[in-house]
Amino acid sequence: MTQFYVYFRDSPLSPEELKAKRCAEKGEVDRALAAYARIEPTTPRILNAMGQLSSSRKGDFNYAIKCHTKALKMQEEVNYLF
Repeated sequence: MTQFYVYFRDSPLSPEELKAKRCAEKGEVDRALAAYARIEPTTPRILNAMGQLSSSRKGDFNYAIKCHTKALKMQEEVNYLF
């Protein structure tokens, strides 16, 4: 059975998102980014988390900009309430 999560600003984190967050907290940045990348459906919150992690922990500003830009486009297209 497939589970679907609706993501709003104050919604609980999915198990996959919790795993990614824990990896980031341990300093396992690449594992955290890989875990975030596997999360479906991809939401602006996921993309922004990936962008923040990429810029602040890896110094990969180009990837961070791509993530944040994609998140912004998703928010504009779907009118996410973030």
